[in-house]
Amino acid sequence: MTMMEKLVMKKTYFSSLDAPRQVANDVLHSLHRYELLTEEAMWVELAVFELVTNVYEHAYNRVDGLDFSTSVYTLYGQANLSPKIKILVSDKGIGMEMSVFESHINKRIDNAKILGISSLETSGRGLMLVNHLMDDIHYQSKGGLNTFTITKQLS
Repeated sequence: MTMMEKLVMKKTYFSSLDAPRQVANDVLHSLHRYELLTEEAMWVELAVFELVTNVYEHAYNRVDGLDFSTSVYTLYGQANLSPKIKILVSDKGIGMEMSVFESHINKRIDNAKILGISSLETSGRGLMLVNHLMDDIHYQSKGGLNTFTITKQLS
């Protein structure tokens, strides 16, 4: 069956240390009518926070004021199923090699590293978390635009 897609939110932001929290809050607000379970809301919020943090820290090397966009869609299929959400975060910064993306999303949790000082280093932990929290994560870097796409089936 064909999925119908509905744009719920599309907004341009500017990179900053505060942007991850602002974007995560805006995404949750845009989804309020779907009455996400508390657990689902936390997962979506953390996933968006991590993706926007990656934009700021890696794509834009912690430079403030560079634009990026976030879009939120709901996808509907069969009438008896809850909607699926799709969130895109796109930037024009430094891209990532697909092999690096794949190695990060396939990482396993190492408790020693999570609890140690080394956990503050660039580790791919954010993408690993997003991969575990959401149903799907994809990355594309094309024509100077880097886009992360995440999806989650709502309960």
